[in-house]
Amino acid sequence: RLSAQRPADRAPLEVLVQVNISGEATKSGVAPGEAVALARSVAALPRLAFRGFMGIAEPTADTARQRSQFATLARCRDEARAAGLAADTLSMGMTDDMESAIAEGATEVRIGTAIFGTRAVRFTMARLLSPNVARAGGTLSRLWSTLVRPDCRSITAVSRL
Repeated sequence: RLSAQRPADRAPLEVLVQVNISGEATKSGVAPGEAVALARSVAALPRLAFRGFMGIAEPTADTARQRSQFATLARCRDEARAAGLAADTLSMGMTDDMESAIAEGATEVRIGTAIFGTRAVRFTMARLLSPNVARAGGTLSRLWSTLVRPDCRSITAVSRL
């Protein structure tokens, strides 16, 4: 669908395949074992340019656990390269686990909290979406992903075509 909607006169849309590296039900993305197959599908589409993978580790202070999950994403990249795909991007790690992500080969980290602080709007938006704030977290994430779009040059998450 992304490929079909991309105007032919524009450069191909750069795509990262989202992988659920933590196995958490609250996280989106394909299973690690399905990542390369989806990457092949993306790379075969005429108006898309597969760039690599993105993933989010579970929130934990256990650096060995963080690194293990980030290493899973790095293996996806390595398998994609071995399959002949040009995978140059690993988008993984956020403010609280960026050191582990960088140690495992991240080329992009998301450090908004370190720069801007925590988002007070999360609680407010969650309260608007549901009286049960804990349950609303997943809804809020999906809503945020829907509302906030990258510029027309790239997209950073694809879990199905």
